[in-house]
Amino acid sequence: MPDNKTQERQDPIHYYLQLGRSGQFPLFFKDWLEKVNMIQKKSKSRKSIRLLKKYFKKIEKHKTIDKKRIAISAMSDDERFEFLNSFFHAIEEEILNSEHKYH
Repeated sequence: MPDNKTQERQDPIHYYLQLGRSGQFPLFFKDWLEKVNMIQKKSKSRKSIRLLKKYFKKIEKHKTIDKKRIAISAMSDDERFEFLNSFFHAIEEEILNSEHKYH
C-alpha cells in the first residue's frame, strides 16, 4: 500500500477528498470552513468536478500544505468559496455513491 505522500502525488484530488470524508481538511483554514454554504446544493455534479479540477490545477505545483493554503488564500473570495463548495459537493457525491451505506 502506498504511503500518503505517494498517494497525494498520484491523485491529489482523491487524496484530499478521502481526508475530507474522514473530517480532515488540511488545505482550508477553519474560518473558511465556517463560511461554506452547505445549503447551496444546486451545483451540477459535472460542473462541480470540473471546478474542483480547475482549482487543484492551480495549487498542485506547490509541494507543502502550507504553500497550497497560501495559494488558496491568494484566490479571490468568490474563487475560494467556489472551490470549497465544489470540494464539499465532491465529498458528498463520493459518500452517496460509495458501497458503504451509513445508517
